[in-house]
Amino acid sequence: MSDVDWIIVGFYIVLVWAIGFWLSRRATRSTAEFFASGRGLPWWLIGTSMAASAFSSDTPHYVARLARESGVARNWEWWGVGIGGVLVAFIIAPLWRRVGVLTDLELIELRYGGKAAAALRGFRAVHTGLLFNVLTMAAPLAGMLLVVEAVVPEFPVQALQFELGTALVLATVLYSFFGGFWGVVVTDFLQFVIAMVAAVVLAVVAVDHAGGLDRVLEVAARNVELQAFDFSVSSPDPWTEGLLPFLVFALVQWWAFMNADGGGKLVQRMVAAKNERHAVWGTLWFNVTHYALRTWPWVIVGLSSLVLLPDIEPRLAYAGTAAHVLPAGLLGLFVASFVAAYMSTVDTQLNWGSSYLVHDLYRRFLVRGRTESHYVGVARLFTLLLGLGAVGMLALGDKEGGVTQYLRLAMRIGSGYGIALLARWFWWRATAVSEIVALATAFAVTVAYHPRIGLMPAGHAYALKLLVTAGITGAAWLLSVLLLRVRAPDGLVDFYRRARPPGWWGPVAALAPDVQRRRLDGWRAGVCGLLLVFGLTLGLGGWLLGAAGTGVWAWLAVAAAGGLGVAFSARGIGPQQGAAGP
Repeated sequence: MSDVDWIIVGFYIVLVWAIGFWLSRRATRSTAEFFASGRGLPWWLIGTSMAASAFSSDTPHYVARLARESGVARNWEWWGVGIGGVLVAFIIAPLWRRVGVLTDLELIELRYGGKAAAALRGFRAVHTGLLFNVLTMAAPLAGMLLVVEAVVPEFPVQALQFELGTALVLATVLYSFFGGFWGVVVTDFLQFVIAMVAAVVLAVVAVDHAGGLDRVLEVAARNVELQAFDFSVSSPDPWTEGLLPFLVFALVQWWAFMNADGGGKLVQRMVAAKNERHAVWGTLWFNVTHYALRTWPWVIVGLSSLVLLPDIEPRLAYAGTAAHVLPAGLLGLFVASFVAAYMSTVDTQLNWGSSYLVHDLYRRFLVRGRTESHYVGVARLFTLLLGLGAVGMLALGDKEGGVTQYLRLAMRIGSGYGIALLARWFWWRATAVSEIVALATAFAVTVAYHPRIGLMPAGHAYALKLLVTAGITGAAWLLSVLLLRVRAPDGLVDFYRRARPPGWWGPVAALAPDVQRRRLDGWRAGVCGLLLVFGLTLGLGGWLLGAAGTGVWAWLAVAAAGGLGVAFSARGIGPQQGAAGP
């Protein structure tokens, strides 16, 4: 890297620090300001912040590698989650904003009540807010190391990975400590713009260096399948490794996923919206940017690397292509974009994790009745401690050892748990005990798959493991709902009045005849949203990858019809002003 490149990277870091300091006074007013930006965020800032937080420093490497090794269809491995994401936008996002909680864990006691709900809230505050967040902050370092390894080959990456990770974590802690959630969302917007510009620029320059798009597609077609619905290319067995994974990703993963109801990071932004409409449109904007817009620059770079660097190690394809084709200045922008991606992930984990530890543990169970300034001070302390915890994980090293293995285990435990999260909103009989049963069952099945345990075949493909885990967990959850004692309908009236949820609430609704039942506009808008997001994703992809004109226009027509359906169906979603919340 040249001096110009280093200046660009340094300027970006100083800029995000300045933003954090600038927003410090506003973030200090209350915990609602520090964790939810005073519940006053517009949709465009909410959705862009969601997209930035979902763009980790290892994501482009992963998508480019999928395209280079297995073709476009492998992207359904993460596209499938978007089905649930779009439905969440129209059906569940208004509910999150309406109930007015500060964190998604607060909903557990509001919805269920009782000692089991309190225990579940406290457990998840420690497990997710502390352990899971610390490990998640350490993991994206791998993506940054790939960039450094590619663009600064003389840098001793492996020998100094702890020092590099420590510098990046502490740089992020600095502005998160002062700016709170305001600092997170405002810098997320800047980080998203930088990341998208850098990704598009790299794709354009890479294609140009490879001899044009026709040349890229000609070479790529000899190595991988470019069609989004060809599932046989990755294995001679299209059922177990081709069609079955697609069906699982498209029909199962989105409701079995541990973030099936939005997940803590996205929920934090939904509850920070100005009102329900802003929560809906913000979440929809996130899905459009995350799937339709960001996919294709990464895919194109991965395919271009087959021409430019045919012998490069696949994990280095994205960063290696950047180092190969970008001149001074643009290379600095590229590195800055990855620093931005790293920071946009870590700043979210810091503030989100701190919100759990303060609001769902410290304030709820340990120290009650103190001033807002006291809890904001504790929030900043937890922000610092979480950052130091991530540094501690880096000190353990051994990326393929205990830390990474625990993180993978923690992520897989959530497979199948999503059904319990969704049922909270739609069925009055769901209980805290049943949710605990689902969480414990998902954990037990995950452990049974571990090679050292050997109770389940360790050789099962990921999609098959997901299907088995979701099936067993769902069955255990349903059985517990039917057999265990449920909360009396009259104990759910307050929640019902506050949330006005759709679904099977007959006994509770009968006790609140003044509450207007929700119409099904959200479902219709959700289906139209799916047409919009996936029509746009496949239409843009088909156009960029040289598909037949009729197919491209058909997908874009689907997207246009979906957009019109959304505009018509979503008009009645949400009042002009959302609940103020506690």
